[in-house]
Amino acid sequence: GSVGTITGRVIDPSGQTFANARVTMQSQVGLRLTFDALTNAAGRFVLPAVPVGAFKLTAVTTQGRSGFTQGSIDADGATVERDVVLADNTLVGTVYERDGVTPAGAGVDVYLAPRTLGRYYSYAPIADSTPGVVRTTTAADGSYGFSVTQANSYYVQAERALDRGRSEAVLVNLDPVQPLRADVKFLAKGRVFGSVRDSAGVAQGDVPVSVRTQGAFSAERGTRTDAQGNYSLDGVFAGDVVVGARNEATNLA
Repeated sequence: GSVGTITGRVIDPSGQTFANARVTMQSQVGLRLTFDALTNAAGRFVLPAVPVGAFKLTAVTTQGRSGFTQGSIDADGATVERDVVLADNTLVGTVYERDGVTPAGAGVDVYLAPRTLGRYYSYAPIADSTPGVVRTTTAADGSYGFSVTQANSYYVQAERALDRGRSEAVLVNLDPVQPLRADVKFLAKGRVFGSVRDSAGVAQGDVPVSVRTQGAFSAERGTRTDAQGNYSLDGVFAGDVVVGARNEATNLA
C-alpha cells in the first residue's frame, strides 16, 4: 500500500531536545498499525513505511516525561516533519470536530471550570470575573494545556462560535511529568424543520419559531416561517428538542 515517512524531534517547550526518547506512532487508518522508534543523540527520530493517512505520535523520555501530537501523510512517498513537544502542563488534550477524528485546529477557546460551579452554555461571560475559571486556546493541531495547581473535579469546555463540546477531568496528580489527558469532541448537530398551522390547518407565515434543545447543552435559537408556514433551522445540538411558535397578530401559540 501507499506509505510515507515521519521525522521530527522530541523537545520541551523551551526547545531542548531529548535523546533516547521512545516515539510511538499509531496509524488511524486500515489496520491501525503501531511502530516505535528511539530518538538519536540530537533528539531526532525517523519512522519509515507509515501508511498514508492520519496518525498519532506519543513520546516518552527516559525521565518519564511525555508528549503527544498528530498529523497526516497525504501522499505515497511523502515525508512529514512533526515534532513532539513534551507536556509542560498538568492537564492536556485535543479538541476534535464532530466526527471525533479531525482536530479542530487553532483558535478554539477552551475553558477549565470547577464542577461545583455548574454547567454553562458558555463560560465566556463569566471567565474574567469568576475565580477558578481559566481559558486557553488550541494550537494548530487542536491541542490545549492547562497548568492546574489544585486537585479537583473540572469541566473542560470547548467553544467556537455556535459549536460546543465538554469533557470532565478529575485531577489528583498535579505532576506535569504525567499529565492527565482529557480530549473534547464538538457535539453533534442536525437540522430541525417543519410547518406551523392553526387549528383549521391554515399555514401561518412570518411567525417566530423557537427551537430549544435539552441535553448536554441547553440552548434556544429562533427563526421565522416563510410565506407557506414552513421553517428550517440548521446547527441544532443533538438531544431532546422543544419547538414553539406564536402568531404575533392573533397571539395564538
